[in-house]
Amino acid sequence: MTKAADATTVTVGQTVTYRITVHNTGPNESRSTPPPEIDLAHQLLTSLNRHATTINVCRAELIRDAGGDMIDDQIATLRSDIAGLASLIPAIELACAFHQAVLDDHTALHATITRLRDQTSDDDQAYFVDIAQFMADMPVGGS
Repeated sequence: MTKAADATTVTVGQTVTYRITVHNTGPNESRSTPPPEIDLAHQLLTSLNRHATTINVCRAELIRDAGGDMIDDQIATLRSDIAGLASLIPAIELACAFHQAVLDDHTALHATITRLRDQTSDDDQAYFVDIAQFMADMPVGGS
C-alpha cells in the first residue's frame, strides 16, 4: 500500500488530494486458519447473544476474503441474518462493493452502489456511496 498527497504544505482552506494505492493479490488460499483477531472474536462471542457484533466480525471476514469464490454465498447469508438490524445493511453492502471492486465486476458494483444510495439517502452513512465509488474507480459523487 502506498499513500501520497498532492501537497506537503497546506494553508487553511486549501484543498488537498490524497491518493491511497492498494495492491490486492487475491484471496490467500494458503490460509487454513483465520487471523488471530477474528478467531479470538468468534471465541469471545460464542456464548454471548451479541448478534450485531457477530455480524460485524463476519463483515470483517468478507473484507479479508474479498475476491474469493465463496464470498457471494457469505454475503447472501449475512443479508438474511441481519433482519431487524437495518443499521448494519449499508456496511454489508459496502463490504460487498469492495469484493466486487476486487473482482472488477462493474455490473454488480453498479447494482450495489444503487442499493447503497437507496439505503443511505437520508442517513449518516450516505458517504458509503462515495467510498464504494472510490473503490470502483468511478467518479465520486456521480450517479
